[in-house]
Amino acid sequence: MTAVNTNTRYVQEALVDYAERLLATFPEELSKLSIACTWSEANDLAVRVARFHTGGEGIIVTRCAYDPGGN
Repeated sequence: MTAVNTNTRYVQEALVDYAERLLATFPEELSKLSIACTWSEANDLAVRVARFHTGGEGIIVTRCAYDPGGN
C-alpha cells in the first residue's frame, strides 16, 4: 500500500493492480470494488449502495459519526 496513491481522480496502474489482487481474495459474487479517497466519498457511496440494495430512503446518523475525532 505504500506505493499506492489512493487519490482516485487519476487511475494509476499500481491502484489497478492492487484492486485486482484484492478482488482475487474475495468470493466470486464480490467482484466489484470502489475506492474512495475521502470520508465524504466513502459515506456517500455507502448510503447509495444501501439505498439501492434495500430500496430504503432513511438513514440513522449518530453523534460524531462523520468525524471520528469528535470535532
